[in-house]
Order: sequence, then C-alpha cells, then structure tokens
Amino acid sequence: EAVFYSRSRQELWHKGATSGHHLRVEGVALDCDGDTFLLLCRAQGPACHRGTTTCFDGPTQPPSDTATPALFAVLHDVASRIDARAQGSDPNSYSYKLLHSGRERVLRKVGEEATELVIAGMSGDAKAFTAEAADLVFHLLLAAHDAGVTTEAILSELAVRQGQTRRDGTKPL
Repeated sequence: EAVFYSRSRQELWHKGATSGHHLRVEGVALDCDGDTFLLLCRAQGPACHRGTTTCFDGPTQPPSDTATPALFAVLHDVASRIDARAQGSDPNSYSYKLLHSGRERVLRKVGEEATELVIAGMSGDAKAFTAEAADLVFHLLLAAHDAGVTTEAILSELAVRQGQTRRDGTKPL
C-alpha cells in the first residue's frame, strides 16, 4: 500500500489509515533522472481527500481517468526499451533477437500471442488472460517498432476514434 511524506504534517502517512481509502501499489516506475516515482495503484475508494478518484482534476487539469497517465507511462517505457534494444543496447535480449529475425517472425509472434489470448479467454482463467494480454501488447509494440509506428500514433488513432459514430449507428458514452 502507498505511504507518502506529508510536507504539511512533516511526517509519513499511510494513505487510507484514517479514511480506509487505501491505494494498493501494483507497479512503480522511476523517471529518467531518478528523482520522481510514478505509482500505479488500485484505489480502494476515492484517492483524493475531496472524495474524487484523482487529485489531478482541478481547474488546471483536464478530467481524466486515474490510470491514464500511468498506462501511458508504462506503454512509453516499454516502447522506449524496445527502441533501445533494437539499437543494440543489449544484443542478447529477446527484443533485439526477435526484431533482427525479420518482420515475418515478429508478426508471426503477434499472431501466436493473439491465439494464446483467445485460448486463455475461452478457458475463463483471468490470470492466464492477463498474462497473455500483456504478452500480446508487448509483441504488438515490437511489431509497431518494426513498422516504424510509435505508441503515440496508435494512441492518437484511438483518441480520434473516440466519440465517432459506431457501425451500428450508436455513439459511445
């Protein structure tokens, strides 16, 4: 669970100790110069003392889902590591070897991972589905790198599609 340092109280505080609204830490990332942590958390109740799901929704911030910045940071970090591996930062890495085995092999792995995801989904095993979904996203990012497509381009395309009328004539909420 998340523990923070309160500058106003000059002490450590365990998020949710009094409110019961804990933050279960599911991942931690460090920024490029090592002076900031990004916590990926699952909130048990409101994250902000105002009763909102995020503290980043005030007048200077656009409303957002609390997972969005963390999700983008994780995708960006994975894509950056793939870029570094492709450039030879670790010639023994799986990413380097797969990317240098040719586009057909990279795309075949995407197909394999998609099939494994379908099998896990059909079995109803949520843990296996989660693992296969992560494998598929990773291999999709490898294929995107190979095709010269950035994560930003993919996310921008998804954003453009938000709010568009669906094939069945309805619009998303």
